[in-house]
Amino acid sequence: MFQYIIRYFYPEILFNMQPGSLEGLGLNILMVTFGIIIVLGIIAGFLTKAKTNDKMLARGLKRVKNAFLTIGIIGYVYIFFANQGAKILSARFWFPLLLVILLFWLSYPIRYIIFKLPKLREEIKKRKEFEKYLP
Repeated sequence: MFQYIIRYFYPEILFNMQPGSLEGLGLNILMVTFGIIIVLGIIAGFLTKAKTNDKMLARGLKRVKNAFLTIGIIGYVYIFFANQGAKILSARFWFPLLLVILLFWLSYPIRYIIFKLPKLREEIKKRKEFEKYLP
């Protein structure tokens, strides 16, 4: 199985514009991969609704949810075209491109949640502490 995944990223296969239809193990691997991405988007959506009292965290989780669901759906569209053997739309370079887009897209909300959100919370805490003494 791992040999198949490694072979998928060989340059002569990756940049072939007519790779043939996607069947068997390759189809299963991609369906599971994009299925996991969609499930992660649904989980992020549930967490967004669960964290409604923390609006700033909910905003970051909503961005994560949108990224996962969009890439997951586009991935299943890619799987459809790859299974049908469409010439350009089934090219193998779309899969790594989708993963790069997902990582780039997720970098913004993760950076917001990890770095910016604690600073914003600290600023709000200081402001409340300061306003506590104002008439």
